[in-house]
Amino acid sequence: IADDAIVLHYQPSVSLRTGQVTAMEALARWNHPTRGPLPPKEFISLAEQTGLIDQLGPLLLRNACLCARSWQAEVAQAPRLHVNICGRQLADDQFPTVVRNILAETGLAPHRLCLEIAESDLQGDTEVAVAALQRLKDIGIHLAIDDFGTGVSSLPHLRSFPIDLLKVDQSFIDG
Repeated sequence: IADDAIVLHYQPSVSLRTGQVTAMEALARWNHPTRGPLPPKEFISLAEQTGLIDQLGPLLLRNACLCARSWQAEVAQAPRLHVNICGRQLADDQFPTVVRNILAETGLAPHRLCLEIAESDLQGDTEVAVAALQRLKDIGIHLAIDDFGTGVSSLPHLRSFPIDLLKVDQSFIDG
């Protein structure tokens, strides 16, 4: 973190109907000094376990929002920014305040941000998860469940979550 070795790359979502880029997902990569670029699955769980996600998460969100704010200034129909969050962030009562402060600091309109949480991070106490998601939703941001189908959720179970988008896991569409 101190060496700025964790950087963001952006993956576009394109409308098949119009060909327009509708969203850009911020994807963290660790530029490891000996192993080269590492994907999130190689370091995010370690950051969660050690508590470093408390520094890394807001840093990445701020950097992504600054980038998206520049898109908003340059393009009339700027794509929505998608940023992944983890269960530890969702469970933190202060996280909605962190998100609200970053949006205010960067000038990114709340409706231009979509936070994505993996289905597996929503396992457990549904009432607690719904309340945490609702606090984020109240800011005006969009919410998505990522990697749906990798956990134990069912479609009827989804009705309780205040989400805008469901991202089905790649294993369902491969082949």
